[in-house]
Amino acid sequence: MMKAGFVFFVLLSNLLFSLSMWETRHYEMSDNGFLDAVATDSMVGILCGVRDQVGGIIYKTTDGGTTWQEIQPWTINQCMFVFGMDFVDNNIGYLSAMGIIANLFPAAVLYKTTNGGSSWTNIYGLTFEFIGKMWDDVFFLDANNGWIAGANSDIRKTTNGGTNWTTQSAPVSSSLKSIYFLNANEGWIVGGDFDTLTGQGTNGVILHTTNGGTNWTAQMSNAQYQFYGVHFIDNLRGWVCGLKDTASPGVFLRTTDGGANWSVIMAPSVSIGKYGLYAIEFVDQNNGFAAGGGNRQGYQGSHFGIFLKTSNGGNDWLVDTIIFENSPWGLSPLSMDMFNTRWGYAGGTRLSAFRYSPLNVGIEEDDISKNGFNKNQTIFRGKDNLRLIIEDFEDYHRAIVYDILGRKVFEKQSLNTTFLQLPALIKGVYFLKLYHKKGGFLIRKFIVI
Repeated sequence: MMKAGFVFFVLLSNLLFSLSMWETRHYEMSDNGFLDAVATDSMVGILCGVRDQVGGIIYKTTDGGTTWQEIQPWTINQCMFVFGMDFVDNNIGYLSAMGIIANLFPAAVLYKTTNGGSSWTNIYGLTFEFIGKMWDDVFFLDANNGWIAGANSDIRKTTNGGTNWTTQSAPVSSSLKSIYFLNANEGWIVGGDFDTLTGQGTNGVILHTTNGGTNWTAQMSNAQYQFYGVHFIDNLRGWVCGLKDTASPGVFLRTTDGGANWSVIMAPSVSIGKYGLYAIEFVDQNNGFAAGGGNRQGYQGSHFGIFLKTSNGGNDWLVDTIIFENSPWGLSPLSMDMFNTRWGYAGGTRLSAFRYSPLNVGIEEDDISKNGFNKNQTIFRGKDNLRLIIEDFEDYHRAIVYDILGRKVFEKQSLNTTFLQLPALIKGVYFLKLYHKKGGFLIRKFIVI
């Protein structure tokens, strides 16, 4: 019989398989970064970024983020910098970039791959007429219909997979950052600028079309925001994310009437610092994700990352995970793509790669047995806290506790006593993840009553 005030471990249940979490899979001590991310399926994540003395690079996993391969398919003149990337399936993808003409002149260029990113072909740009052009984003609805957009409201469309492009006119000039189309006719593009002197977003714009871009109208212009991401659930309900200023958390704009009206929703505040939101995506009408980052409060040049989540269509946004690794410099995601409610990938500063995956990824009973995990840990409540008794504590090097939503509520990097003192957790279901020094880890569910 269970007594009040005690906490008992229970066996891993099916509930665990519905929980996922964000975690850092890679980063480097570098000022380089990954600018866009694509999840073509749960096991395949593709990031595009920049490396010094190399130029554009592709970083790809085919085993759910366990291992990654760096691909360097270009010379630095062919691809000095990358901006946006989109795939229509596991093989066909497009990437907007900047190359160099005659070793001197930067010019916009669009590349296409038909083998999952292993090799890329220049299908548009990198000639003298594209000098000074820049396309921040590329979006393909299918293998034929696609759009690119960037600085000075430069919008272009293809209907034959990138072989030919037509220029489209925008009603206002702005730095366009993100494209989203529901179908061949209806789409949105958002953008804006940032004033480094005032720390304020400026020239925020939301463009809308109902005829594939033949005509664009401004649903919002000259707003005091810098918009980075846009996503629509249907032709009425949509979201935009971005930055208001350096004194505020990230900002959402929400519409329920196709963009005729937009309401501003400030993202949750966090004690670590202020932040902007750089990516947003809904995988269905209820479940949405957003990613961003900012400067740690009180520290110059120290960054943190943040992932937000909603499960009720955006009525409430919760802090899913805060990333602070690579102390004191930190990391932050700049891009994100979700495959479903359980799997996704993100890339960011310092060539950081992030994975959103089920909590049980990598657990094998053979590994647990081989590495000597003791399955008889006990946890009990003291006067002011919870204590977890860990036999053979010297065999473990890290412990993390997650709540029922997969959010990290406690972490200890080294275990030097026979008990783990936990914070005053509220009643509910939690998961303990123990990392063994010999490799592998164990996850156990426990209940606080």
